[in-house]
Amino acid sequence: LNTVTDGYCKLIEAKSIKSNELEIVKSLNSLKVCEERRFDVSRLDVITKWLKENRA
Repeated sequence: LNTVTDGYCKLIEAKSIKSNELEIVKSLNSLKVCEERRFDVSRLDVITKWLKENRA
């Protein structure tokens, strides 16, 4: 969870939080994450992985 928290802190610190949210949505869509699941562990893992790969 520390990694995830650190990732979200990076988003909050970013110039445009909305922009980061858009990028995450685009990333999730490109990875074809199942939209039936609102928020589960698999989605959290995808977001965490994306944040690690796209850290400023």
